[in-house]
Amino acid sequence: ECPARLFRRDKKNVLSQYPIKTKWFPYAYSCLLASSTKARVRGDARIPLNPAWRKTKRDLTYYEATTQSIGSHDPATRRFMMPPITFVDAAVNRRRAVKILPSQLHPFLNAEVVKHFGKDNNAERGRQFERPFMYAVYARYLLARWEDSKNPSWVALDKVFHGAVDLDQVPILKEYEVNLFRGVKWDAGRRTKEDAAKHSVTYLGGNAQHDAYIWCRKKRATIHTQKGKLPTKMNIAPRHLEEFPVPLQLRHGHGRTRSQLVKQFYKKMPILISVNQRRCAVKRGLSKKIVMVNADAMSSISWLWLIASQKHKRNDSKRSRRLVKGKNDADKLQVTQS
Repeated sequence: ECPARLFRRDKKNVLSQYPIKTKWFPYAYSCLLASSTKARVRGDARIPLNPAWRKTKRDLTYYEATTQSIGSHDPATRRFMMPPITFVDAAVNRRRAVKILPSQLHPFLNAEVVKHFGKDNNAERGRQFERPFMYAVYARYLLARWEDSKNPSWVALDKVFHGAVDLDQVPILKEYEVNLFRGVKWDAGRRTKEDAAKHSVTYLGGNAQHDAYIWCRKKRATIHTQKGKLPTKMNIAPRHLEEFPVPLQLRHGHGRTRSQLVKQFYKKMPILISVNQRRCAVKRGLSKKIVMVNADAMSSISWLWLIASQKHKRNDSKRSRRLVKGKNDADKLQVTQS
């Protein structure tokens, strides 16, 4: 039987067995974002809600969400887990002000993706991870912004990448704020940071100067002025702070070498965020400029990258065996001739 048809049938069965009641929908949606991005949450923490859906002042914790069969919470890992198949695009599309569709975080909720996945080559499967990761970054931003209904559009950058960055580099992220209010934008026809959309995650693709950009600014800034004979410091109001795109470089397979990272870093850039399929060591001398992000710590489908890299490893292994075999044959020929 066709995999896509089987998937549709299974999805229908799951939805009938685990329906989400209308009154719990806003909470379930936020739980889905937290689950899909592997956000670390306390069980007694209040679930942040989309302000457009907050019709009641009642707060619900992640522990209470488990009693409504929305998902489960693991206190050891501080992760809330929710099967994405219980939450589909059709249920979300009926709502207004939807920021992210479930299939944008989990492409396999789309039957067409399931149908064609077996026909894709490994490189294409790896690239299928990139767009969902853009939405994972946006989802983390939304959760941080919804924590406080009075929160402005700017949130701390370290909250977006919480748990995906080495502790030594967290202070670097704490210096910045990010504004992704306008969501995720695609523009395959553009190639440089000047093409980054304001207040958005902008995905340009692998042929661009950098794969993607997020819109940031410094948290606070001071200027030195001369008042009389003594120099003084003045804080710059947030509305006057310079805004700029910060590049996200997506790394398939092995992490890049120090020289490769330096080549992609420009002096005018405050920081560069290097997204790797797994945890990578911070490069010596670059820890304050290039932040290493572990994609597996904030995406549920990072294994798509592993498929592509394992293919490359097998090809490298075959090539190495051919080289060794060729060297052995040459040695044998030399012995015979002597």
